[in-house]
Amino acid sequence: MTEQQAQRPSGSHVARRSLSRAGLYGLLVLVSGVTVIPLYWMLVSSVTPNATLRLFPPHLFPTNPHLSIYGQAVSNVPYLRYFLNTLLVTSANVVGLTLSSVIVAYAFARIRWRGRDIAFSVLLLTLFLPGIAELVPQYVIFHDLGWVGTFLPLTVPAAFGSAFNIFVLRQFFRRLPNELFEAARVDGASHWWALWRITVPLSKAPIAAMAILNFMDGWEMFQQPLIYLTNQNDFTLGIGLYSYQSSHGAQYNEIMAASVLFLLPMTLVFVLGQRALVSGSMTAAALKG
Repeated sequence: MTEQQAQRPSGSHVARRSLSRAGLYGLLVLVSGVTVIPLYWMLVSSVTPNATLRLFPPHLFPTNPHLSIYGQAVSNVPYLRYFLNTLLVTSANVVGLTLSSVIVAYAFARIRWRGRDIAFSVLLLTLFLPGIAELVPQYVIFHDLGWVGTFLPLTVPAAFGSAFNIFVLRQFFRRLPNELFEAARVDGASHWWALWRITVPLSKAPIAAMAILNFMDGWEMFQQPLIYLTNQNDFTLGIGLYSYQSSHGAQYNEIMAASVLFLLPMTLVFVLGQRALVSGSMTAAALKG
């Protein structure tokens, strides 16, 4: 037996590997179906006239589809108002969380100060604190400040950063070459200069990834607007569509069409920013290695 024949996999080994790969693909298709089927059902319902709409069992294909249902949804449901409110809250969260998290992460990664490790440990402990435990204290504080019924409880906290964002960015900033910061200090550069001229340009990928995740979290925010917003004109899309359907009895297909439009910005941001997410992970792995 030659060396090449000895290294060649046997027929049984190839068969087992093919079966294993087929099982893996089958599992992926099953898991993907659990996620895709509700979305497909929503798309079918959004173009099906209400007279022929069947909720269960749902139609596999739309019967007599009409794209005009999307126009009816936008005109009958105050979609534009809810959209602008959601865009305002989401933009404030993206800018506030990303900017404040970058600054705080740099302070933990590159500035030596007394109590830094203790403060960072306390920050990590907040990651294990259930969000439900913070609702009552936060509501009492915002109520005493007179912020209930405004956008302030949904936007101002973003200016103080996110523990998860700070932790991820701090780990990335610590992997940047120390020689660059030492050379900057020798030239008399300040920490602000090092942050904006060295750290941020070398960390565009993870910062962009954090911004995308912050956008998705802000866009689909539901619990906080439900608690703090009292005027229907200030509702975001999440609670606005639900409230409008409950109070006005909007048609099911119109709600599904509005829901599709609600998911569209998140889908576009994720697809367009997917390269930044992948690039951020690859760059972090390269610096670690």
